[in-house]
Amino acid sequence: MVQTTTWYLGGGGKSGYTTYDPTNVYGYETNSNAVYSGNSLTVVANVGLVYLSDYGYSALDSSCTRGTYVLTSLGSAGYNGPECAGNSWMYGVGSQWTITPTSNTYMNAWAVKMGGGCEFPDSGASVYNGYAVRPVIYLKSKTFKVAGNGSQSNPYVVGFSTS
Repeated sequence: MVQTTTWYLGGGGKSGYTTYDPTNVYGYETNSNAVYSGNSLTVVANVGLVYLSDYGYSALDSSCTRGTYVLTSLGSAGYNGPECAGNSWMYGVGSQWTITPTSNTYMNAWAVKMGGGCEFPDSGASVYNGYAVRPVIYLKSKTFKVAGNGSQSNPYVVGFSTS
């Protein structure tokens, strides 16, 4: 059921981004010029981590306008408030690492903080910090939902078609 996936390992430091809207952040994540010297742009694996851009995309359009979120919003003000981050499936579950590294050192990566903001790698988000990880997989196209709503009391049940 799990699709082998190419995971992009591009990123940037706080000063490298012009804005932090999800589309711009995704551009850095897939940019070979935004990779720390000597590191690979991609890794092929079955399991990865959530991207920083996924966090930006997880806010509901009806609650906030994604495209207008610049540095101060994704990093602090906008995503720390209930109007955006409070409606994200990633909000309020503890500080967690993303797969998005910084391009200026091998030991920093972006983190989503408990309160909704993002921790900038330039500000000390060392991978040695004890944050949680959120494993991510891509399902093959023949995988389908059988039952459930995704809640803790009624989790999704999935099936797989062999034809």
